[in-house]
Amino acid sequence: MTQPKNVKFAVFIYFAVIILSFIGGITNYIAVEPRPSLFSTLLVWFVFYGLFIALGCAIQTGKNWARHLNAVITLVSLASVFMAGVSQMLVTGFSNVVLLINNFASVAVLVLLYTRSANEWFTSENA
Repeated sequence: MTQPKNVKFAVFIYFAVIILSFIGGITNYIAVEPRPSLFSTLLVWFVFYGLFIALGCAIQTGKNWARHLNAVITLVSLASVFMAGVSQMLVTGFSNVVLLINNFASVAVLVLLYTRSANEWFTSENA
């Protein structure tokens, strides 16, 4: 079974959100005073973004566990944003916009990954 278009689109959005999040992180790092250590920041980013890229690749190859893990991460992220509000660490208006775009895009990815054709593809033996 070939990968459905909605899964391809969800994966595209997923990776676009990672790139947008990285750009937002850079602008936030530049704007914050006092700045944390560059080495520790890069280390955290490397681990954080590396894990999310690996998760996206697993989703792209049809790993059902990755789709479910993404759903859990998305729901926890949305709950934390709704309960805690916007963090004081987001010092620029651009960072707040990135946060909103990321949350809406994450919901779109979640919906696209749980459509009927996506469910069939993820549960098929060929995935």
